[in-house]
Amino acid sequence: MNDFLSALVNLSQSVLVFTIVVLAAERLGQFGSRWRLPLITGYLAAGFLAGPDILGVLARPMVDRLGFVNQIALSIIALAAGNELVLKEFRAQYRSICWVTICLVAVTFSLGGLAMYLLSGWLPVMKDLTVSTRIAISLLTGVILVARSPSSAIAIVAELRAKGPLTNTILGVTVVMDAVVIALFSVNSEIAHSITSADFHFGFLFIGLLLLKFVLSIGFGFGLGKLLSIYMSWHIPHHLKCLVLLVTGFAVFQLTGWFQGYSNDAWGVKIHAEPLLICMIAGLLVTNFSPHRAEFSKLLEEIGMPVYLTFFTLTGASIDLSILQQTYLVAGGLCMIRLCTVFAGSYMGSTIAGDPPKHRRIMGLGFVTQAGIGIGLAREIAGHYGDWGSDLATILIAVIVINQIIGPPMFKWAVGLAGEIGQKTVDRPD
Repeated sequence: MNDFLSALVNLSQSVLVFTIVVLAAERLGQFGSRWRLPLITGYLAAGFLAGPDILGVLARPMVDRLGFVNQIALSIIALAAGNELVLKEFRAQYRSICWVTICLVAVTFSLGGLAMYLLSGWLPVMKDLTVSTRIAISLLTGVILVARSPSSAIAIVAELRAKGPLTNTILGVTVVMDAVVIALFSVNSEIAHSITSADFHFGFLFIGLLLLKFVLSIGFGFGLGKLLSIYMSWHIPHHLKCLVLLVTGFAVFQLTGWFQGYSNDAWGVKIHAEPLLICMIAGLLVTNFSPHRAEFSKLLEEIGMPVYLTFFTLTGASIDLSILQQTYLVAGGLCMIRLCTVFAGSYMGSTIAGDPPKHRRIMGLGFVTQAGIGIGLAREIAGHYGDWGSDLATILIAVIVINQIIGPPMFKWAVGLAGEIGQKTVDRPD
């Protein structure tokens, strides 16, 4: 009983201190926006300054106790990714979206992963790891480098009132990429877990468990989508629906964790359904196959900013300064490699799709920005892969922050070169 009360007091203290830090982060984000910096840059900076390695306002045990904040935020980020996949809006550029997405994923994932494997051989924090662990790091790095930022792209398009074939293709690819990245992460995370375990054996059992993971995730996603549709039809105050959505997202992570432990105890096999994939599928179903799209989008929009604020602030506090000092050159190198793969992949895909030559040359400028889902997956890596997971997350978050700073101006440049700024004269109804 005393242990429970002590844990409750510590958690309450952590939440109170973190709330104060979050309020400061919000102000810092607004301050940075005056210089055209993304809001999340300010949130990350505030968390980093308040974290264990700078001011120490948030000690390392406090950050660890606030892990439930990450789970709630990740569920909302995945639901929002599904909500952005409005299938009927991408029909006009279907061919371009498909080919550019395929080529971007193939080139960025393969070359980015290969580069990370080579770089990890001389990194002080990773050079002593086994070959299998370095392969796992490379696979997960390749996935994160593929990630884009739909929220940033949509915000830029709205600001510029941009409309046209290039803008629509970039938006379509960016939104679809979120779904691809979550599915890709599910596969590679399972492979990484397996090859870094002592009893790994590649065979029919491994393939069967991987397929079972997908089947369960899809099935649970359909079930969650039905449940969310029921929530949307309830005649209750709006703020209560927001609370129910947050609790449901947290429950998805708790239930998948419980199921993994239960399957291991009862059957001797860990069966892990991917909570991000479950939430993304549920969001897609509610948006495309229910009459509650407007209500669902409104809820996600209202809770999105507070959720992102707390999530990115906590992420900043989790960054390890000592690791960052050892790996900043690698982060810069990965940014350069990612830029090259983005331009190569987008040019290749748009060429196959038959896009105009001008669009082929400038399309890559629209795919540099990274944000929500990339950082979310980096935090997932930190939570699941012990010491090297935290080190890798620090490197990847540094890469994402750099891309989030340089990406929006590049996107604006591309839209300007295509002559599509100010072409949207009538707002599209929600």
